[in-house]
Amino acid sequence: MTVDIALSVLCILLIFFLLRLQCIVFENSGNCITFRKHHPFTLKRFIPPFIELPQSSIKDYDFRKGLGVSHLTLKINSQRKKKMVVKLFLLGFTNSQNKKIISSLQFIKLNRKD
Repeated sequence: MTVDIALSVLCILLIFFLLRLQCIVFENSGNCITFRKHHPFTLKRFIPPFIELPQSSIKDYDFRKGLGVSHLTLKINSQRKKKMVVKLFLLGFTNSQNKKIISSLQFIKLNRKD
């Protein structure tokens, strides 16, 4: 009886996890940085951007690695007085992919025109 309950709870948690699963795609086209979020089982060909920013609007970034999850925080220049910060959890990115994102953001930061 307890095994059945434990398996039922495990199945419910697995289904919940699969429904909440998101894939993130990072694109740097030269003038624009785009992050796209989508479910891995989505069959759509076009995935609308979650965040699309011109490179000139990125003020600073913070990249921290965790256990299988990387945290990316982008600080954005805004016309408003309020500070804009975008936080992303990059789940499942390899070290080489993380290094490419970091080098891309570092290049943007160094070449930014104030």
